[in-house]
Amino acid sequence: MQFFDKLEQAGLVSHNGHIKGRIEEDFEGIPLVNKIREAAFDEGSELYDTFWESDRLEFLYRIFIHLNVGGASNQYEDHVERYLEVTKGLFRDMLSVRTADSGEVVSTSRVLEVTSLGEDAVLFRKEHISNFCYVIIDPSMRHVTVWHFGYVPFW
Repeated sequence: MQFFDKLEQAGLVSHNGHIKGRIEEDFEGIPLVNKIREAAFDEGSELYDTFWESDRLEFLYRIFIHLNVGGASNQYEDHVERYLEVTKGLFRDMLSVRTADSGEVVSTSRVLEVTSLGEDAVLFRKEHISNFCYVIIDPSMRHVTVWHFGYVPFW
């Protein structure tokens, strides 16, 4: 996955795939325990520019970061390969893709991010930066997938 070559190039992971750690710091309820999280969330970090704003809008990037952050009782992986495997698997399971004439793989699915259900409805029990809800529409298969995570504190 060329998209994630930046992880090693920017020094977020070592050449053997080990995720580089850092002194833990809390960012809006997310413990920044490694360089990947620092690059994803800390706008003041020199690592933040590892991924451009256009990268951050990509669903592949979002899957990867959601998996890396996890929930309140998440047990983190020390090596990036597992995150990349699961990211790739989820991407393939949730989206339909085809190969364009140029040889580029393009998605035929449409991904929508749901941030609210209106004034009187509750999408998430607790407001948290790691909450997300995506609706993926596959028009060729006439299939809709919902991927939702609402943060629930461990304590």
